[in-house]
Amino acid sequence: MTIGRHYLSPYINFQGRARETLDPRGRLALSTVNAHGEPGPAGPGDRITHSRLEVDGMTIIGSDGHRDSPAKVGDAMGIALEGTDKTG
Repeated sequence: MTIGRHYLSPYINFQGRARETLDPRGRLALSTVNAHGEPGPAGPGDRITHSRLEVDGMTIIGSDGHRDSPAKVGDAMGIALEGTDKTG
């Protein structure tokens, strides 16, 4: 039996500046949601609801946060735990 792999990544609230802050030297994915709450790729000018930058074996995850609920001191960063199930 193989135990799945787990990854810890910082999850950062960039407070409206995710696109300009994340450096696209690695593999960068930017997502948004439309007026109906459906996710999709973010275009120019879209608010970033989820971003993922993979570079040099590291992953940074983040978003622009929610404009109606700005982050308070201490709320701008968290830890994201990702992983796979154990396999047989």
